[in-house]
Amino acid sequence: MSAHSGLTRARHPNPKTYEREAFQVSRLLFEVCDHPEHGKTFALFDGGAPARDMRRPLFSGFVGRGMSAQIRALADQCDRLDWGGKIECGRIPFLVGHVLFEFHRCSERGHVFDLIAGEATPAKRARPLFSAGVQRGMGTQLRRLAHRFDELEAGLPPEGGQCG
Repeated sequence: MSAHSGLTRARHPNPKTYEREAFQVSRLLFEVCDHPEHGKTFALFDGGAPARDMRRPLFSGFVGRGMSAQIRALADQCDRLDWGGKIECGRIPFLVGHVLFEFHRCSERGHVFDLIAGEATPAKRARPLFSAGVQRGMGTQLRRLAHRFDELEAGLPPEGGQCG
């Protein structure tokens, strides 16, 4: 669910009341929380934005089964681009939970990824929540995040639903 929802802050608890783990991936900051009352959640922030206390999440959601594998696929794409791979034309989409990462080539910035809310209507798809260049080491950063998601997924109920 996007940050424009009124549930965003309730779903991803206030950092002053419960600890969140931060994972920096390029300019994107993932915060992960395993809260006993609210469940396993994540939020995405613009990691380059000033005043960390005043930032609103770009997107937040519950951790679901299979997300760690989706993050690893995203990491593999970053590695391909890091090792000299090229996007000739169009966009390459990767869905992670309800977040869509789209890779494309920009003449000024090289390879770029856009972050789009997965439930966005086609009209809203034209406006990414966040956009940044693909940087060296992103694959490694994403694999660290995927490892944490593995741990969180292991604690999910057997039916794959989210408690809380």
